[in-house]
Amino acid sequence: MRNSVVILALVAVGCLGVALGGRVSFHGAVPAGWQRLQRVAPTHNIHLTFALKQQNLDKLEEVFWAVSDPTSSLYGRHLTVNEVQSIVAPAPETIAAVQAWLKSHGVAAKQEASADYLSARVEAALAEEMLQCEFWYFSHTEVGQNLRIIRADGNYSLPVEISQHVDFVGGVSHFPSVKPLLQRRAMIQNAKKRLEDAVRDGNTDLWSLAVDPAFLRQLYNIGSVQGKSSANRMAVAQFLEQYYSSLDLDEFFLLFWRNSIGQQPTVVGPNPSPAGTEASLDIEYIMAIGSQINTTFWSTSGRENNQEPFLQWMLAVNQLANPPYVFSVSYGDDEDSIPLSYTSRLNTEFMKAGARGISILFASGDDGVGGGGGSKCKKFVPNYPASSPYITAVGGTQSDGVFETGGEVVASLSGGGFSNYFGRPDYQAAAVQNYLTEMKAKLPPQAKWNSTGRAYPDVSAQAMDYVIVINLIPLPGVAGTSCACPVFSGVVSLLNDLRLQNGKRPLGFLNPLLYQMATAAPTAFNDIVHGSNPACGSSGFLATKGWDPSSGLGSPNYGEMAKYIATLP
Repeated sequence: MRNSVVILALVAVGCLGVALGGRVSFHGAVPAGWQRLQRVAPTHNIHLTFALKQQNLDKLEEVFWAVSDPTSSLYGRHLTVNEVQSIVAPAPETIAAVQAWLKSHGVAAKQEASADYLSARVEAALAEEMLQCEFWYFSHTEVGQNLRIIRADGNYSLPVEISQHVDFVGGVSHFPSVKPLLQRRAMIQNAKKRLEDAVRDGNTDLWSLAVDPAFLRQLYNIGSVQGKSSANRMAVAQFLEQYYSSLDLDEFFLLFWRNSIGQQPTVVGPNPSPAGTEASLDIEYIMAIGSQINTTFWSTSGRENNQEPFLQWMLAVNQLANPPYVFSVSYGDDEDSIPLSYTSRLNTEFMKAGARGISILFASGDDGVGGGGGSKCKKFVPNYPASSPYITAVGGTQSDGVFETGGEVVASLSGGGFSNYFGRPDYQAAAVQNYLTEMKAKLPPQAKWNSTGRAYPDVSAQAMDYVIVINLIPLPGVAGTSCACPVFSGVVSLLNDLRLQNGKRPLGFLNPLLYQMATAAPTAFNDIVHGSNPACGSSGFLATKGWDPSSGLGSPNYGEMAKYIATLP
């Protein structure tokens, strides 16, 4: 499959500045909500990660599409970590040039196993001299001192002769997303209010109002299916000190899905107490839907100095010889708040993962079409990485009516829309064009969104009124596309299990398959035809028959999906 993905906003974003005085400036801006505190002490160690320019990215992309497209003769013939690295490894002169420059400043750099990153610890005063910037402590006004990070205040620069070998320097200008933290806070407050209201109204049967694994398995035609292949692997990725409790997980299985009793994930990274809402939700539902499948809880704290947890996670995944086949990630930020150079490099990391047969699914966001702007935004705000053409974005639905008796409709919080950074990939071109044509008279004002961009979400699942166990207490009323993502990921892992049982490769990057399946076997999805995702003074995008920018292709019908998957090579 050839692809039409192009970068749409290079000049507007300004990831690279004009060379001045023998240096090239890299864009850096402090996002709204972050406040500068005190200057970093000159002797404080700064952790810098130099993303070296890679080679043959066109060849990598060609392989990526070929192994991901069911109509290709190369479908499923995924590469090993060494084969991927042999394609994209930086040129020897790139590595030598950056190492020599670092050495000239007395800095000893460590080359990552993937060879395309150099990392070093540098005292702040020297880092400021090398990058021509100032490092400060920052905190976020809505999160407070609990999230205190080190970043440069503004642009940084590199000598011209070094800039041609580096995509960006990690740990300098990219600020972590606080949206997940704020959404978790809203999620827990909403859940507590629903619980208090139920108690006040004398409703002792709280679970009749809750979405649980049994309800989801019935709704999505999964039944009692569970994994059987010992080779199967799936994972949830956690950031910003989100941890789970093994006792909570045991209690959740005891109350809501006994077929998974006794299962515990393998933990990669830190996992101290206390348990977090997001982490508990993710691990409880991916393991209840993907029951009996080997699971990894992948935790990246990223709170040491100025490290970037998301970049650390992708680096680790793409260096692992036998990674999980599916990752569920409930993490994202406004697309326009992230430098284009950063998103472009992450897209390459996503392609590297897909070429190796890894499915990466991201929650599409909980702000409708508005991103962090809510009702105040004048234009729609896409969510990244949901807007990346190289991952699968999962939107949100809810049941229409009380006690989950009605059909599925769009959950109004479901993130969706069109990227301002990346063009529309071929795999969704026909589906998106059909929506634009059929809904022409009902589309939001064109000035608010980019009709040629990558469209998302790709799929959806229930996103409202979940019950989780946290601190050994069942808590109903949890909501967000971070509910939907681990559920759909669990379904994908069950499909992988069928393939592995039959000696086939895992599904890998899903999107070409999903859009082809929606055409060839439309009953594989529960089409969502009612609702929208309002924000920015607009009703957002209306759902309709087929793909739409609020629910994607729809929610999964596992039984029909399994039939279709069985026909693939």
